[in-house]
This record gives sequence, structure tokens and C-alpha cells, in this order.
Amino acid sequence: MTNSAGTSDFDARLAADPVHNELEQSMLDGIRGEVRQTVFISAFLTTPVYALSRTEASADASQGFSPLVLSTTDGAPMLPLFTDLGRVPAEYLEVAPHAVTLTGGRFVASVADEVGIVVNPGHPIGFELSPGALAAIRRDFAESQQG
Repeated sequence: MTNSAGTSDFDARLAADPVHNELEQSMLDGIRGEVRQTVFISAFLTTPVYALSRTEASADASQGFSPLVLSTTDGAPMLPLFTDLGRVPAEYLEVAPHAVTLTGGRFVASVADEVGIVVNPGHPIGFELSPGALAAIRRDFAESQQG
């Protein structure tokens, strides 16, 4: 649960850079507890998002994709994804100036087992998925496609 100081900080940061698109609105609704987590995860999986590459890559990222990878304080690798190119910090573009656009589901399916995902790092409308959470999403998605 967030205390009032945390809520006011969140609201102030959000007011400075509000929702850019429907995916972000779905994520914000999830963060605020207005929809179930599965609702915004489903929206994330089916909506185009952006990753950054150090080199030019093919449109489907099958060739030339050299992703920018961040790490947690524990050193775990995390692939940063963005819901809008306006969410990308300038310092990230200095290192990885090429954007690749795929659905969140395509990124989830293709990321290595030991890598997690962080959506909109540093912005209040964002979330992290650990490698274990990604494995569960891949498993659940595969099961839903079979039945």
C-alpha cells in the first residue's frame, strides 16, 4: 500500500508527463487497482512497444538487433521497453539510437530465460517482469493458445 506522500509524489510525476496512449491508460488503471493485473498484461502483450538497439535491426528484430540491456541493483539483466518513443530517456538513445517495434508478446516470447523486462523505466506508468514472471506468462500464453 502506498502512503499519502508516495501517492502525492506519483500524482505529481504523472501530472508532469501524463498518459500518452491506450496501453498506458490500461497500465495506469492496473497500477491504481481499477482493473485486474491480467487486463493490462493482456493489453501489453498485444500492443506494439519499443526496444532500443545499438545497431540497425530488421523490422522483426531477427537480424542486427543488439538490444540495450539495463540491470537491477542485484545485477539481473532487464530489457527496457517503452510504450511510446517519448518515454525514452535521451541518455539511452546515446547508447542505442535505433528503435525496434514489436508487440509486447513478441518481446516476451523472444527474451532469454535469464532476462527480465522493465516497461518505461523511471516513469510512474511502468512495471517490471522478472525472468520468472516472463516464464509464467509464456507458459500461460502457450496454454491459452492450445485450448
